[in-house]
Amino acid sequence: MPSGMFRISSLTDGTQPASINPTRPALQKVYLGGPIIEWAVRRMDANVYSLSIGGYPHTSVVDGNLAATVFEEQDVDWLIERQEFQDAFTIASSSDPSIVWTVASSNGSPAAVSLKPLVSTASIPPRSQLWRLDPMWD
Repeated sequence: MPSGMFRISSLTDGTQPASINPTRPALQKVYLGGPIIEWAVRRMDANVYSLSIGGYPHTSVVDGNLAATVFEEQDVDWLIERQEFQDAFTIASSSDPSIVWTVASSNGSPAAVSLKPLVSTASIPPRSQLWRLDPMWD
């Protein structure tokens, strides 16, 4: 997959995009269905990518959740792998590919994007761990 600007959407929860709020604290958790949805995806090596959103230059894992951050020392590179049978992608930490982006159950509030172990089931992986990356055009 080439570098570019993408909308990253979960296959669960009606394909809502991973997003952040327009407020700019030093870091904020990524959740589904917010107003800022444009992700910069920059290829680093083979299937390894650097991801950023909403002017935040880095993404990280904070308390088990995906976060956008200004702190370079927290930056995580991501392994984006196509899952042919599901026509979607998994997004894993490049330092630990067994931990992937996962839609957390929401109980009525916006669903957070957390990092959980990749689930191996008959429908490998489950929809909560599958993502679409759609190019965004000007």
